[in-house]
Amino acid sequence: MKRIFSAMLAVLLTAILFCGCSSHTDAEGVKVELLDDNGNVTGYERRYHNSDGLLSRLDVYDADDNYDHYVLYEYDDDDRLTKESTYRADGIGDFYYTYSYNDDGEVIEKGYYTAYEGATVMLYDDDGNITEVYSYDNGANLYLHEVKEDGEWHMYDGEDNEIN
Repeated sequence: MKRIFSAMLAVLLTAILFCGCSSHTDAEGVKVELLDDNGNVTGYERRYHNSDGLLSRLDVYDADDNYDHYVLYEYDDDDRLTKESTYRADGIGDFYYTYSYNDDGEVIEKGYYTAYEGATVMLYDDDGNITEVYSYDNGANLYLHEVKEDGEWHMYDGEDNEIN
């Protein structure tokens, strides 16, 4: 079940990040077309997998076949996605996501980090609901802490003063 969840999460995140286009899977490292619902080419991708068969790298090309960016995927010992890093074609990191899981394989923490905008870390309860959100600037300074208490969201600044 944990492996199925991890694989589904990886596929979902890839679809969200890369325009929701349809594509087909081909042999390891072979460039395939990404098609929209009308069959128009919207780009291309190459997929690479680790020894467990999990997606480890995705190379993405635009509709004119120009190399655009790539994504690296990391997994824990239970084959759950733990980090998804996106790099520009020149190798400079753009942003990455991190994931933490409870013993049942459910996501309990998800983080989004970028050198340009800072970071956002979300904590989840056992039902998969977000309970806290921490927002940091690009200097790693906490500037907003949101907490859901008794069904309502409360916001605090970086010094834990409530914001109305």
